[in-house]
Amino acid sequence: DMSATAAQTLPAPASGPSSPWDLQLVAVMVSVNYHGEMNVSLPRLVSVCDCVYVVTSPEDVRTQQMARDAGAEVLICRNFHARRATFNKAEAVLIGQQEAHRRHPDAWYALVDADIVVPENLRELVMEEALVSNALYTMPRYDYWTPQAYADKRPDDKYNKLGVGYFQLYSEATRFYASWSQNASKADIVFRNKFKHMYQLSGFVEHLGRKRINWDGRKSEEWVPVPPSAPDEPSPRHPRVPGDTGADDTLKDLGGHDDQDPGGNDAQT
Repeated sequence: DMSATAAQTLPAPASGPSSPWDLQLVAVMVSVNYHGEMNVSLPRLVSVCDCVYVVTSPEDVRTQQMARDAGAEVLICRNFHARRATFNKAEAVLIGQQEAHRRHPDAWYALVDADIVVPENLRELVMEEALVSNALYTMPRYDYWTPQAYADKRPDDKYNKLGVGYFQLYSEATRFYASWSQNASKADIVFRNKFKHMYQLSGFVEHLGRKRINWDGRKSEEWVPVPPSAPDEPSPRHPRVPGDTGADDTLKDLGGHDDQDPGGNDAQT
């Protein structure tokens, strides 16, 4: 369990960070033709991180401009279809990791999909709960299948598969994705399995759209934000969905993952 793990802490003075802004948080987002989702997800990610790298294709100039306008840095992957790949997400993530690790060697790194909205208190969660430097951290997510469901804060599903790539947080700058993947379905599992220990942060992320549709590149309809269908009400901290037991796996060591179904990620879903 966590207490049995070597005492390795956040990259900060021995006393630990005195506030969430005393730690470095750097994000990598791979995004190709996710303009509607990025309008929602990227401003939030930029607001909670010290630096965000958006990795996209040379042709997706709209994403490049959106990223720069939001205050993110743009990196280009030219091999999304190398070796007959349908969406070589692995190399795109690797490009982001290499730049992030080189320029921010003492940071915590968040790999976040373009259709994932991180919580406003992400920095606080990292400061308070990410205490093991050689572990992988993850969060459950709530899926909103339509823009209307998201506007109304009425999730359609809860997804909590072990450590997959929609949100992965780590601090060891020696850990990298592979250099090639056929699509967006398994490279995150290979990366996940490099970690002996995994933990869940409290809280959750929000996923815009259905899962597994876009593993081979964008197939779903464009995400067009809409206003809420009812007066705004404070959304619950953990929205309930059908079949949600409300079980709390916060800071539970999710080790032993090598025996899990390798499945696939929901990157670019």
